[in-house]
Amino acid sequence: MTDRRFYLLLTLLVLALAAGEVFYAMVGPLSAPTHQVDELSNQLIWETRIFEDRRRVIKFVCEVPTAIDQRLFALGRVIQQEME
Repeated sequence: MTDRRFYLLLTLLVLALAAGEVFYAMVGPLSAPTHQVDELSNQLIWETRIFEDRRRVIKFVCEVPTAIDQRLFALGRVIQQEME
């Protein structure tokens, strides 16, 4: 799932939760679907946690090889200069 699509789904989920809470406040506690709000809240928490974990891993996977390549290039230049 792309970042843009995930953020769109996350926004829609937050809006749905907010709408449920507004409805609950307007109509009263007897008619509010609290189990559905709880399920959506839990789903939002898990989706957010998974997204954040993936974002951290992708950052690590992309940045570390670049740093290693830069370091190896610098070491290669030093070795080449010493050989000349």
